[in-house]
Amino acid sequence: MLVYTNFMTVRLPAKERRKTILAAAQKLFAKKGFSGMTTAAIAAKVGISEPILYRHFRSKRHLLHVLVERVAANVIVEMSFYADRAENAAMALRVISSGYQELANRYKEDFLVVNRALAEVSDSKTKEILRQHYEDYAKLLSKIIRRGQKEGTLRKDIRPRTAAWHLIHSALGYLYTTPLESADHQSSHYFQSLADLAVDSLLVKRAC
Repeated sequence: MLVYTNFMTVRLPAKERRKTILAAAQKLFAKKGFSGMTTAAIAAKVGISEPILYRHFRSKRHLLHVLVERVAANVIVEMSFYADRAENAAMALRVISSGYQELANRYKEDFLVVNRALAEVSDSKTKEILRQHYEDYAKLLSKIIRRGQKEGTLRKDIRPRTAAWHLIHSALGYLYTTPLESADHQSSHYFQSLADLAVDSLLVKRAC
């Protein structure tokens, strides 16, 4: 694989070239959506021809599938890291809920990729990748909630999976409606109040 930089020819390993293509695709998709993420634009951004791009990815849609899978996996890893820092299940949910805004800001492009895919792309493969991503997220939260129920800190009258999806829907709603909120409502204090409210609804009374 050849790249021309300052009149010098550089051959990148296939794995590294694939990474540069995905990085360029991520920036374009996060900024312009699926229609703006053309293979021509991606190739130009990387400094290669479209035929070379197609050696790594069969099509634009295949590239999108790989991109969404990678980003979704990274998000789950970060969420797991947040959970592992907590002393107990209730605290783990607080840490994850409170950290969601931080993650969304720190990995803005990653979150935009997932959100744009949810809103803009409707093919069955993309839907399945996104379904699996949120299923993995729900499994992580359900595991924490079951732990809390055993500890006696979280309510046992709510199914773990139901509670997990309640938290997921709250987070998605926040991300989608934040641009419509006032500046005051976008503050970290306001988000912390929302996160506390979502978690408090799952606590047994003596844990409040």
